[in-house]
Formats: sequence, structure tokens, C-alpha cells
Amino acid sequence: QVLVKSKKTELISRLINGEFPEYKTIIPSSLKTEVILKKEELINSLKVAGLFAGRINEVKLNIKNKVLKVSSSDASLGENEYLISCKTKGDDLSIAFNYKYLLTGLKNIDGKEVFLGFNKENNPLILRPIEDKRSEEHTSELQSHSFISYAVFCLKKKIYIYKFRYKK
Repeated sequence: QVLVKSKKTELISRLINGEFPEYKTIIPSSLKTEVILKKEELINSLKVAGLFAGRINEVKLNIKNKVLKVSSSDASLGENEYLISCKTKGDDLSIAFNYKYLLTGLKNIDGKEVFLGFNKENNPLILRPIEDKRSEEHTSELQSHSFISYAVFCLKKKIYIYKFRYKK
């Protein structure tokens, strides 16, 4: 067991016997829809949509014709729709998330632009920074290789965000 302490933070870690979860199976190896857009614009749209999301915090993302539509509605609160122009590659897609979990991932990404990679409605979402100056390798024309990657995925109406650190 190890304890790391600072003025405001305390981190306790302990070695647990057993196999490390096979996280690579969670991350899609190929993507059907890829999107690049300004991080702050996506964060702001999620915050506004969150005001109209109701108790379950559901926000819908629709990707079509180089536009990401962020929308939410609730019978008692009203509805909201926010359009963001973006770079897209692949199929059109409509997917719903708990906006709070998506915001958590976005706020932990450095840079002005983010990459969103999708397979289909019920599969993991890949969320990663675009601007990683440490990397020279590109995995596609829209997607840049990064040392830190985030996976956000839906499982039985719950959203999970994982942060992975890897080396070339």
C-alpha cells in the first residue's frame, strides 16, 4: 500500500492480486463515424443542453452533413437544440449520453479540438485530444495518435469513462 499526500489531495493505492481487466477489448479497433470539433464549443453546448435534460441527464448527439446537433428535451423544462459545424468522416449517427459523464471526459482533455469516434449507438465512444505535439504518427486523416486516450461507453443505460495512458 502507498500513500501520496499534498495540501489538498490524498491518494491511496493498494496492490490487488488478480489479472488486470482486458481494457483493449473495450476500445473499438475500427470506427464507422469520426468527428473533429472545437472542445469548448462542445462543452458549452452540453452545458446548455444539460439544463433541459431532466432527471436522467440525457443529451442526444446527431451527426449528419458535417454538423453535430446536440439536443435535449423534458416535458416540464422544454427543449434545446445546438448545432456545431465539424469535420466528419463515415456514417451519420444518432446517440444519447448522460451529458455529465461526457463533460467529465472533455474537461480532462488538453487542446482546442477533440476527436470523437463512434461505431454504433450501443458501442463505446472514443474521446481524445487532437493536438498532441509529442506524436508524429497519424492513424487516419482525421484521427491523431495520442499518448492519453479516453473511452466513454454505454452499458445498461450507464455511461463509463476510462482514461488510458499508453506509449508508442
